[in-house]
Amino acid sequence: MKKFLTNISLILILVITSLTQNSCRDENVNADEKFQRESILTFLVLPRFEPIQSCRTAYVEAEVCLSESRSFPLAVANEQTISAVFSNGSVENYTDLCNQTKVSQTFRNYTDQAFACNFNCQSSYWRTLSSNNLTACSENTFSDLWSNSIQDRGLQRCIQSCFQLTGSPVATSPRIELYLLYSTLE
Repeated sequence: MKKFLTNISLILILVITSLTQNSCRDENVNADEKFQRESILTFLVLPRFEPIQSCRTAYVEAEVCLSESRSFPLAVANEQTISAVFSNGSVENYTDLCNQTKVSQTFRNYTDQAFACNFNCQSSYWRTLSSNNLTACSENTFSDLWSNSIQDRGLQRCIQSCFQLTGSPVATSPRIELYLLYSTLE
């Protein structure tokens, strides 16, 4: 089994190297395609899947950006408050919120890999939004930031790729919003 994993790791390294070299040669890479490639490469490189940690990290990354937004709807932006809002008061931290999300109707039939990959895509999206454009979070309203995340093509493709790569049912674009962080509000 260990030899099998070593062989798989080598194959993944070769694939990643090939994809990286090809993307370096292409000077006209679309930002959405670049985001998708980076997210998929991150997914492939991760040696273990930690679905709850991936989900938790996505909430933390989103909190950083959303709490800076104009018209943030909560008086206090912290893990306890946000978790309570997203769970209708049933949990007070992101770990419990993610455990609740994992067994929800939306995710209960998905593999740990699909769940982790989905939230890794979202974590990358929010981290990129916060770090690449320092004013993107503060110049938009909370509502606009959520709407933009639903409409982001790179994030949609990344999530679709997660399901395809893990053999889970493929999410179609109109249903992508079911897999986003805020879907727990519904």
